Amino acid sequence: MLSIRVLGVFAVIVVALVLVESDVELCEDDVNVCDGELPANAMCSGENNKTKRCQCKKGYRMSLDIDCKSNGSVFSCQDIDECATNNGSCEYKCQNEPGSYNCSCPEGSELQENGLNCGPSEPAVRCPQGVNITNSDDVTESRIFDEDFSFNCTLIGVKGILRCGENGTWTEKQACPSVRKDSYFILFVNAVKITVPDSNCSRACAVISTCGYTYLSNPAECSYYPIPVLFLNPLSNPSLPQCIQKCQEDTKCLTMSYKDTCILFSANETTVAASFYIVITDGGIIVSF
Repeated sequence: MLSIRVLGVFAVIVVALVLVESDVELCEDDVNVCDGELPANAMCSGENNKTKRCQCKKGYRMSLDIDCKSNGSVFSCQDIDECATNNGSCEYKCQNEPGSYNCSCPEGSELQENGLNCGPSEPAVRCPQGVNITNSDDVTESRIFDEDFSFNCTLIGVKGILRCGENGTWTEKQACPSVRKDSYFILFVNAVKITVPDSNCSRACAVISTCGYTYLSNPAECSYYPIPVLFLNPLSNPSLPQCIQKCQEDTKCLTMSYKDTCILFSANETTVAASFYIVITDGGIIVSF
């Protein structure tokens, strides 16, 4: 009887050990099987459900929390601070980022191709000073790459802009218009007038490629002119810079004339001169763009 009881106790102990080992293995298996929603910065590897395993993305390490009571193993992916070890192999400063890191260099040097070491900075590309500017009495001042230089055009009240290019040469961002002074267009054209009920000539003119309009009465009276007249505004008395700006804002405007009246043309000056009579007069200006 004594030997039988001892064997019974032993058998119970063996069975208990087997159950405990089986539970631990189950938890350990669960953490590696990709099933359900993954934690942040985790991913699956493998080709099928039997071989798929969970792992953390590059720059992260797995942190395990075995919890058999909830019938599973919980894990998360924690960022690796590469800068904590040997300064991330950076020669100067190391900046840790989520899943990565960056090296930086002191002022006067720049990061080399390996992303770790610092070397002398290349001199900034500069555009030269003292260069004559077309249709301007100004000359350039030195600027570095991608910087702008603003200057006065020969035409009073108008400014131009040059930009420093990557090869150290100037490019025109806003060129000065060419000017022919002491000239004024006299227009001998037949205008077709229409009445606009809502007094909105500009909206009515928007649907016609060439249109000049005036506000002579209420409702407004709009006048249409043949090509190459693009716009004619004889009554609002705009300033010369305003007239030039209006031409610059309209991509169809190639030539304009000004003397109290702003006239825009959708043709170059040669075509305009062949279409309309030009006389010399004080204060009149023809501008080509």
